[in-house]
Amino acid sequence: MAARGDIEPEIDSDGDDVNDHCVKLFEKMVLKEKAKPDLPKKEKQLGKGTTMKKVLEAGKGTKDTVRICEASVAPKYQDKKTKTITAQDFVLKVLPEIAMQEAKCKSVSDEPAKKRLKDMKKNMKGAHKKLVEDSGKPAKVDATTKRLTDASGYTGAHKERFDKDGKGKGLDGRVDKDDNTGYVGNYKGKDTYGSAKK
Repeated sequence: MAARGDIEPEIDSDGDDVNDHCVKLFEKMVLKEKAKPDLPKKEKQLGKGTTMKKVLEAGKGTKDTVRICEASVAPKYQDKKTKTITAQDFVLKVLPEIAMQEAKCKSVSDEPAKKRLKDMKKNMKGAHKKLVEDSGKPAKVDATTKRLTDASGYTGAHKERFDKDGKGKGLDGRVDKDDNTGYVGNYKGKDTYGSAKK
């Protein structure tokens, strides 16, 4: 996989570029947040604080990780007016600084920070791969949802709203229409007035 933009590839033991997976996960979270399937590449690359939070949570970040990101690291790298950050800045600047600050709380050397950064990127790679796999599968329907949406089990007025195949009848299933013929509803001899009874 080729790296995106100006991000240097960081190849892991599987031969995958973890930086590229992190950028793609960031882009997927931007698309989810904006609820639009297609965005221009430039807009895909810009995320806000909620995007960073979702990416960190998808990468198994702790509450402390998210807190550090929101409180001290993200404001440093976000655009001051729009409060957005690019995917490249997130991967190259925000993630290393979060790892450094987490490690600073626990030890003095840089080794824990490097290990934490590597673990975060590995978890984000896994989250991205899972998102890609899950996007092709149909949504699972549990037994309760299946039972409640099975129209053959409906009774009373609800039964009248669906045909025998379970397809909705639309307005015909919801509205009682009168034929406005002038006869009373229970009158059985419609169109018999004036004819001789035999």
